[in-house]
Amino acid sequence: MRKRTLRIRESFCKECGLCIQVCQEKALDFSEKFNEKGYHPVLWKGNCRLCGLCYQVCPDNAIEIVEEEPES
Repeated sequence: MRKRTLRIRESFCKECGLCIQVCQEKALDFSEKFNEKGYHPVLWKGNCRLCGLCYQVCPDNAIEIVEEEPES
């Protein structure tokens, strides 16, 4: 069985905060570092049930839910 995880493409994030607002688990916050565009990208803190709300509201496609490859 493949494990799902959340991936944040920091270079796409424009610090709008919509994903943070919709996260019921409070699993997202802004990073202290800056991306190459000068924004604080979103940081995934874990403790997430991968509901996908953050992925759905992100206008910049900075968040993905991906399946990890199983270890051999």
